[in-house]
Amino acid sequence: MEISKNAITIDCRKTVDEALMLMSEKDIGHLPVTDNESIVGMFSLRDALRTVSVTSFIKGDLRIIKADHSETVGKYAIRAPILNEANSVKAFRAMRKWRTKAILVEDKGNIGIITLRDITNAMASGLSIYDPLKPRHVKVFSSEDKLHLAVGYMIQNELRHVPVIKSDEYQLLSVKEITSHSTWIHELLT
Repeated sequence: MEISKNAITIDCRKTVDEALMLMSEKDIGHLPVTDNESIVGMFSLRDALRTVSVTSFIKGDLRIIKADHSETVGKYAIRAPILNEANSVKAFRAMRKWRTKAILVEDKGNIGIITLRDITNAMASGLSIYDPLKPRHVKVFSSEDKLHLAVGYMIQNELRHVPVIKSDEYQLLSVKEITSHSTWIHELLT
């Protein structure tokens, strides 16, 4: 497979830190990994989260520090749209308006989640963009739950988003929010 000259990729010899910096700079969640201009893999924010959760990296005059295990989910949960029902059009419009890749859906008194990936899968399976989407019911975290427990749950269940209840309001915790504000903190070594 030939790679476009405009494609954003990273060489397999680069570090996790370099990949993360590039992904942050370009505001992307996945990065094709190349070896001699051939694609050999894909690196995601979730992969970086797994890596940093078990190790620390020191590079040059920058140091990456792991997230503090005393941090709570509520610190990183963000407001998100909550719909009573959703189809692909409604869900996508809400995601676009709120600049998220997931929304919350209240379904028979329970809160569920619909992601951009769910919309893509629904359309790939032949559903119309106006057919109702069934939200996925995943664990709802309290804003007081420890962040590392939520991250573990997300990794184990291959999730990028989970609902959070904070003061009787539902919010959204995303891998992107965690990685951009918590897990990787760069500081100059003195």
